[in-house]
Amino acid sequence: MKMIEEEIKAYIRKHFEAETRQLIEKAPSELSRDVQNKIIEACKNNFVSFMSIPSGANHDANSLVNNMEVGMVFVPSKDGLSHHPEEFTSVEDIKVGSEIMLEVIANLCTD
Repeated sequence: MKMIEEEIKAYIRKHFEAETRQLIEKAPSELSRDVQNKIIEACKNNFVSFMSIPSGANHDANSLVNNMEVGMVFVPSKDGLSHHPEEFTSVEDIKVGSEIMLEVIANLCTD
C-alpha cells in the first residue's frame, strides 16, 4: 500500500502543481485463520468456487479484529467493480454468499 501511495504522489508531482497530505491512515489487519478456514470449508461443502484474496477493504472488519474473530465473504461483482456506481451483483450470488455466511455462523456457534 505504501508503494502505491508513493507512486500516486510521484505521478501528482510530475503532472500537477498540487500539494498532497495524508489525513487518515489505517493499519492493515489479519483476519481470523479459524473463521477463514470455516468459510473455505463451507464453500467446499456446498460446491461453491472460491479463492482467498488479500483485501484493501477497510470497513467494520478492521475495527472489530482486535475484539473478536473476524472473517469476510466476498461475492462476485459484474466486471469486478466494487464500491462504484456501476457495481452489480446478481441476486443468485448474493444468495450463495448469504448461505455460506449462515453456515459459517452456525458452525462457529456450535464449536
